[in-house]
Amino acid sequence: MHLNYRIHNTYTPRNLPSSPLSYNDSSTTRLCNSSSMILKISADQRNDLYITLREAKFSKGSKKAERNLLVQVSVRDAKGNEVKGAISRGTGEPTVDTYRSSVIYHCNSPLWDETLRINLPDHGSYSFANCHLLFTFRHANDKNKNKDKPGFAFLRLANKDGTLISNGNHKLIVYKDTARAAEFRHQVSDYLHLHSYFSMSQITKDTRISSDIEQKYNEFLEISSVFCSSKFTQNSDLKSLLQWEQHEARLGEILQRVQVIQGEELVKFLHMIFEALFMILDKKDQDFGEVVFDCIVFIICTLADHKFEHFRPVLDNYITTYFFHTQVYIKLLDRLKIKVEQFQTKNIGDIMKALEYLFKFIVQSSHLHSQASTIDRSFSKFTRSLLEFFDKLNNMIKVHPNRLTTNKARQRDILAKTLKYFPHTIPELNKILPLQTTCQIISNFIDAVPSTDKKEKSTDCDSALIPLL
Repeated sequence: MHLNYRIHNTYTPRNLPSSPLSYNDSSTTRLCNSSSMILKISADQRNDLYITLREAKFSKGSKKAERNLLVQVSVRDAKGNEVKGAISRGTGEPTVDTYRSSVIYHCNSPLWDETLRINLPDHGSYSFANCHLLFTFRHANDKNKNKDKPGFAFLRLANKDGTLISNGNHKLIVYKDTARAAEFRHQVSDYLHLHSYFSMSQITKDTRISSDIEQKYNEFLEISSVFCSSKFTQNSDLKSLLQWEQHEARLGEILQRVQVIQGEELVKFLHMIFEALFMILDKKDQDFGEVVFDCIVFIICTLADHKFEHFRPVLDNYITTYFFHTQVYIKLLDRLKIKVEQFQTKNIGDIMKALEYLFKFIVQSSHLHSQASTIDRSFSKFTRSLLEFFDKLNNMIKVHPNRLTTNKARQRDILAKTLKYFPHTIPELNKILPLQTTCQIISNFIDAVPSTDKKEKSTDCDSALIPLL
C-alpha cells in the first residue's frame, strides 16, 4: 500500500484545497474529543460513542484446545430490537447493523484493540437513553457450530439518572447460554435486569442465573468508551442543574456540587450552564443568589486556567450573541459589593480573578436594559452603584489599623490579585462611562494601593494600566 498525506492547519472541509485529484474521494475524520464542537470549528452537531474492544478472558471448558473467539457487537433498543445502521467501522465506510471482531486463533484471552463508532439520535426509542450494547461470543468454526454454547455481555448506554456512561474502561460480566444454540435467542427481559459490570459480581464459582443462563465467575469482557456529544452530559449534577426546575427541592445542594465538576465537562455546555445560572438568578435570587454567584466565579476561573483558556472565545460569543438577561447587572453588582465589603470571604481571590468577565456580564446586561428602557434614571443609578463598588474595592486594599491582626500573607495575596486583574475592567468601563470618570476611578485605585515605596507602586500600576488606556 502506498500512502500520501498532507498536514493542514484546520480540518474543516471548506479550507481544504479544491484539487479533485487529491480530495475527490476523501472523507473527513472527526477528532475523538469535543473541542471542535465547542469552539464551533465545525457546525455539525454530534452524538458519537467510540467503543474499543480491549480484551477478554474465557475458560477452556470441555474443549481440549483453546477457542477461536469471535465477538459480535450490536445496538438494541429497550424491546431488544436491533438498531439498523448504528455502527460505523471507520471514516468513509458504510454503516452496519452488527460489528464482527477479528478472530485470534486458539486464544482464550484475546487482545483486540479494535474501535467502532456508534451514532444514535438524541431522542426517541432509538436514543442513547433507551438503548444498550449487546456483545455475543462464539467459537468461530464452521464445523459443529450448533454444538457451541454462545456467551453474551451487555452494557446500558445510560445510567438510571439519565446521564450517559462515563468515559474509561468497562469490565463486563460474560453470561453463558446453557442450551446449545446457533444464534443468540434471548429476549431483552431475560437479561437486561441482570448486573452488567464484572465488579458487581462477588461470586467465586459458576452460578445458574435462570434455567438457560449461567454466569462464569472467571470470564469477562473489557471495553473502553469515549463519548463526544453536543446534547448529553455524563455528569449527574450538571444534568440536574440544566434541568433545575425539576429539582428545586435540592437546588442548593446541586449548585454546591457544580463547583467541583471537572472543567472538561463544564466547557462542553458553557452556553446552557450560564443560561441555567442566570435564570435561577432572575427567579430565585433571594434564595440562591450567593451560591449562584459563586458558581459563576468558579466557572470563569476554570476558563482562566491555561488548559481551558482557548475556550474563552466561546464565552465571549455567548455574552455578545446569546446573553439576554436585562436585570442581572443589578444583582451581580450588588453581590460584588457585598463580597468586597466582607473581604474576609474565602473566595475573594477568585472573585478578583473573575472580575473581567463579571464586568462583561454586568456591562452587557446594563446595555440591554438601557435599550429596553425609555427612562434614563436607572442608568444613573447604575453609575452610582459602580462608583460605590470601586470605593469599596479601594477600601478593601487599604491598610487599616484594625486589620493589622489579620493574615498578612493573605492580605498581600488579595492585593496582588486585585492589582493583576483590576486593569481588565477598564475596557468595559470605557463602554459605559465618560473617559473622565474612568480616569478618576483609576486614579483613586492607584492612590488606595498600599506601598511604602511610591515609585514601586507607580511602576506596578502603570505597567498594567497605561497600555489599556
